[in-house]
Amino acid sequence: MLLPYALSRVTRPGPLLALVVLVLAGCAGTPSPQSLAKDPVTACRVFVDDFQAEVDRHGVGDAQSYRIRGFDSLRVNRFLDDQRQYIEPESRAFRAWADELQALGEQGHLIELANLPPGSRQRLGEDWRGVVPGDGLAGIVSHCGRTLMFADTADPHDRERLLARAEAGEEYSRTRRILGLYYLTAVGVNLGVNSWHRESTEVHRTPADELDIHGELVRYQPPPGEILSQEAIAGLLSESRDRLGRPLPRGEQREKLFNTFAPAWEVDVVSGDDRIGVPVWEPGAAMAQIDTSQPRVYRHLSHVRWGDQPLLQLNYVAWFPARPKTSFFDYLGGHMDGVIWRVTLAPDGAPMMYDTIHTCGCYHTFYPARPMQVADSGLYYEGAFVPLEKPLQPEGERMVIRLEHRTHYTEHVGGPADPDAEEFVHDWGEYNELRSLPWGTARRSLFTPRGMVAGTERGERWFLWPMGIANPGAMRQWGRHPTAFIGRRHFDDVDVFERDFEVRE
Repeated sequence: MLLPYALSRVTRPGPLLALVVLVLAGCAGTPSPQSLAKDPVTACRVFVDDFQAEVDRHGVGDAQSYRIRGFDSLRVNRFLDDQRQYIEPESRAFRAWADELQALGEQGHLIELANLPPGSRQRLGEDWRGVVPGDGLAGIVSHCGRTLMFADTADPHDRERLLARAEAGEEYSRTRRILGLYYLTAVGVNLGVNSWHRESTEVHRTPADELDIHGELVRYQPPPGEILSQEAIAGLLSESRDRLGRPLPRGEQREKLFNTFAPAWEVDVVSGDDRIGVPVWEPGAAMAQIDTSQPRVYRHLSHVRWGDQPLLQLNYVAWFPARPKTSFFDYLGGHMDGVIWRVTLAPDGAPMMYDTIHTCGCYHTFYPARPMQVADSGLYYEGAFVPLEKPLQPEGERMVIRLEHRTHYTEHVGGPADPDAEEFVHDWGEYNELRSLPWGTARRSLFTPRGMVAGTERGERWFLWPMGIANPGAMRQWGRHPTAFIGRRHFDDVDVFERDFEVRE
């Protein structure tokens, strides 16, 4: 067990002597975890390797943040990747940044632990109890995460290597683009994208009361709660900044912010596939389903950068059972659908930008809340799509998002709410809940280890693969949303607004 492990670590300036001793001991037989108890750092390395082998064997890896080669306890997202440019290895900021990498790593490991089969967890617990400190397996995971983070960043060369390697991956494959003759096929895809932009712009500019209703208009409202003033929001954003400068409200403050900017969703409901629901796993099922008996909207915080200023983003995610096909040849229809609505707040407490995608990363649409113009995009970049100059939200009322039946395309943004719509109150869910859902007597993520939702493949994947995106059209996990077919853009890119917009004087 330890020889392959030791060989994989010989480039590290860690406890090489201890590894040599353990390898020599391994020549006489495979040592038990108990033999590692006298070397806490090495014990934690072997525990993490053992744990990761179980995660890989059972296919329960979590893809929301990216693993860092050579740093098993740490993971990175796009915001923390971007922060590297502001950090020196010997600075205080480095420790704050490394702590966040460790927190992401621990979160991912704990979710994977929850999703392991009971027998696997039992075996790990029996092998490692008393070898590594910690209250149960979760405690061991937390202890080893901190132990390895400090061990792996104690040396200046290690810190430099971590800064060099902590890169979030991208959802675009250069190989696919080369094989798919990207610079030729992108021209045809661009024609299709522009056609949809023209159609969507026409719909958005149609007054809400003139839009066609094919079924029953249903409005999903958030639960009642306190609405904060702009002044109160500005104070909250300023007071909640963490060591990396991010506004990071918690507890009651977070609840109030999400409630203040929560939209009302008006959906043209023709069938049950147009109703907002809850992702669930049925025992033995190969695909998750959406239970529409209780509507629920999921919440998630993220951050973007404008200049050198981190801004807070409030994400609201609604799931639908399907985008039903209109025929056998409908290459956009399929199992499950979802829409993400995002509000980006400026330091003064008012929205700077609204934007939305479907949970496949498709149909990225921007609604600037302040005077901005779209930057020149060039031939091989899918520039920002802005169908309205500014969304119209009546003062003192919620933003209303009108969704088309079947496709769940955004048709109108603003207000007022339709007085004839049937009204339901949705409850709240946390996005992280989707990473570990009940599954009979066990637990299972909504997402695969590749960050997609199984069974949501679309026919478009057969002819859009030359754009470099794996499985285009499938529902995806946070952090795995490519939002442009032409060029490269991710929903959680830190410079997504700065790259695509210029402030209008």
